[in-house]
Amino acid sequence: MALLQQVRDGRALLAEEDLEELMPFTTNSSIGLSKLLHFFAPGTYPIWDTWIANVFFQPKPKYHFVLPAN
Repeated sequence: MALLQQVRDGRALLAEEDLEELMPFTTNSSIGLSKLLHFFAPGTYPIWDTWIANVFFQPKPKYHFVLPAN
């Protein structure tokens, strides 16, 4: 893939649309994408884990508790 070759060679910082193009290769995981990019350019792209992603993206909970009415 040309984008990853450019990253590896230090010729490109990826734009948002570039990241979106690469997401399907990591099952649409931003954490997986960070690992992939880190593999190609460790000095440019750090690895994100779930904790770091949660700080930056502040996801809404996928579930919530409903208290029974008294």
